[in-house]
Amino acid sequence: AVDLGLFQSLGPVAGVRSQLLVNEPLVLVVSPRHPLAHRDHITPDELSRHAFVGPLRDSHYFHMIDQVLRRIGLHDYELAMELQDFAAVIEMARHGAGIACEMLCCVSNEIRSGLLVPLQLAAPAPTMQIRCANLSPKSEPVRKLIEMMRGTEPA
Repeated sequence: AVDLGLFQSLGPVAGVRSQLLVNEPLVLVVSPRHPLAHRDHITPDELSRHAFVGPLRDSHYFHMIDQVLRRIGLHDYELAMELQDFAAVIEMARHGAGIACEMLCCVSNEIRSGLLVPLQLAAPAPTMQIRCANLSPKSEPVRKLIEMMRGTEPA
């Protein structure tokens, strides 16, 4: 039996008992050589003039990212490359293939090392939820793991 599952979402999912662990910031990242890399207050209109790299169009993750981009005002954009996993998306953005929208926790090392540059958007940064679905009642090890992931584990 599965005691818990972690998943990304934009909010609660109907029919799935889950709890929010964290609202993780999403960032649009590019190669340091990208024309938008060192600009401030980038608008959706400016973004729409540049290609994106992202998940496969038929995937649930693509539809979540598409919703996020629409929420920041980007309704029409070119998806130049569709890739199976987030590591490949990050790698293609790093090599200059386009703009990628990723969770900050997934690209923080690349940003710190200068391999990727987070774009400075005019709009507030969007977020992605990391949620935990679990059977009830929670076992003690599952409860402790959830507390640790939320950062609320007693010292």
